[in-house]
Amino acid sequence: MLEITARKGHSLANGYVAKEAIRFGAPLCINTDSHSPSDLITKDAARKILLAAGIEENRIDSIFENAKSLVDKV
Repeated sequence: MLEITARKGHSLANGYVAKEAIRFGAPLCINTDSHSPSDLITKDAARKILLAAGIEENRIDSIFENAKSLVDKV
């Protein structure tokens, strides 16, 4: 699973990561990579980050599900 990140600076590569994940069929998840409480985001903000990375609206729910699945495994 590849990560779309909300982390400032790191998120600049999200478009490339999303494009390559879709190209190769790799699943995606969303992550804040939080270092402090101020790094946490809302689900609406996460959706905006995913859309800004070029991810189509119809893929977003599965990305949220992938993130939840990853957390559940831990």
